[in-house]
Amino acid sequence: LIARVALFKYRLRLPGFELPEAVLAAQKAFDERHAAMLDAMADRLEGKAAAGVVVRDGGYEALEQVARENEAATGAGRLRTFLVLAKRMEGLVVELGREMAE
Repeated sequence: LIARVALFKYRLRLPGFELPEAVLAAQKAFDERHAAMLDAMADRLEGKAAAGVVVRDGGYEALEQVARENEAATGAGRLRTFLVLAKRMEGLVVELGREMAE
């Protein structure tokens, strides 16, 4: 939850959490992918979808690529923090999906 809240601050562009437009667009796609993954997990829990599907890609690599391409406009420290949070969020969502598939 803490990582998700911190990432949301980037989406809101709160002071100290500003990102270039290209990175924000990539973050939106990243967030939407995770939302779809979580929706699919909820559907499996409710019996609306087949169980056993393991998701291995939460879209982090695409987000990282766009962020690195915009590193000069982002700032190295802010970029590093943002990417650590995003990587952690992906790990949590993917791991939850794996556990549910077992």
